[in-house]
Amino acid sequence: MTLRVGPDLFDTVQLQADNVVNEDAEALRLDFKINQKHSAYFRFFRDKGFNSQPDGVTGRRVLVEQVPQNGVIALQSTIRPTLTNEFKFGYNSSLSRINGSAPPNAAVDLSNLSFNIAGSVAGFALPGQGSNAGVAVPGGLVRANSAQNGRAQPYTPYSLSAIDSVNWIKGTHTVKFGGELRFINVYTDRLGGITYTWSSIQNFLSNSLQSTQFLGDLSSPSPFFIPFAGRAGPCKADNTTLAMCRMNGR
Repeated sequence: MTLRVGPDLFDTVQLQADNVVNEDAEALRLDFKINQKHSAYFRFFRDKGFNSQPDGVTGRRVLVEQVPQNGVIALQSTIRPTLTNEFKFGYNSSLSRINGSAPPNAAVDLSNLSFNIAGSVAGFALPGQGSNAGVAVPGGLVRANSAQNGRAQPYTPYSLSAIDSVNWIKGTHTVKFGGELRFINVYTDRLGGITYTWSSIQNFLSNSLQSTQFLGDLSSPSPFFIPFAGRAGPCKADNTTLAMCRMNGR
């Protein structure tokens, strides 16, 4: 870390931190010959990636975890020489987690806060930097979308599939038919926080706020309840959506 005292109310800090990337992948396949007419196999694949990258000079880091995985078990049967059947049961999922991590502070919990002072300062005598630099933004919030900040965005879709197909040979013709039953589930949430903004360092010192933005958690209880026919529980709304029904109780 490089610290230079500036001629105004700002000091200039340059931080060189490590970006940590880890990835582990596993794959397994087992084949079975049950008898002359039946065979089966099992296959599973999982890839876990983790990325921890610095986000500014305040010590905040962005933690990203991605875990795609899929598996299938299949049974292949020869009913007679001209008639075969294959049944498969498959699983697919892709866990995704993006979290902001603020340095620990005994005085105040910065995990759900962000302090933004607008403007820029002269970036003097810093090699590799332009003439101006932005003001550091302490807190644990990271960019959630183009308009809001949040502390985390979890997302986990998965699907379960049962597939059966029949292959029939009749003379010089081959007929193949079957069906598929698929269950799809998506869990997601938006974990927000509070962003305080001051238009200048003078307004910050005098505690003259320009704006305060509050983004609530999508999964948190809301004072707004909208009846939804066909479900036992209420449909919930918050400050990001008009109405959002929880899926499978999440």
